[in-house]
Amino acid sequence: TPKTFNPLEDRRRKWFGQSTKTKLREKDGRLVVKLKDKNSFSNKRGNIWLYDVGYNKSATDNIAFQHPATFPEKLALDHIVSWSNEGDLILDPFLGSGTTCYSANKLNRKSIGIELSEKYCEIAKNRLAQSVMKL
Repeated sequence: TPKTFNPLEDRRRKWFGQSTKTKLREKDGRLVVKLKDKNSFSNKRGNIWLYDVGYNKSATDNIAFQHPATFPEKLALDHIVSWSNEGDLILDPFLGSGTTCYSANKLNRKSIGIELSEKYCEIAKNRLAQSVMKL
């Protein structure tokens, strides 16, 4: 089991404020109509997350777009919030433009990034330096 799980509760409730009827079959075969409580609907996000991607959509800073395959910043933020707490250590073994470390920095987490390409390391280094200046 994971050490930490903080489910995102930002899904809009479709039937919020309404009670609905549901039919349940009893063991003897009878159908019974029951009222479902309006607060029984979950607002936790499901397992399909949608994000805008592309130039000036995936990241909030232009340095990230020097990398050919920019990882969506919002996706990194959501996963870091879901699977860690403040002060935890985040590992990104494929650093790229540094989106995960950049997002971890925003959320008060420590981070380690690993990247083979010196060019991408330089992009990530500049991006992280810029984020530290903003804080």
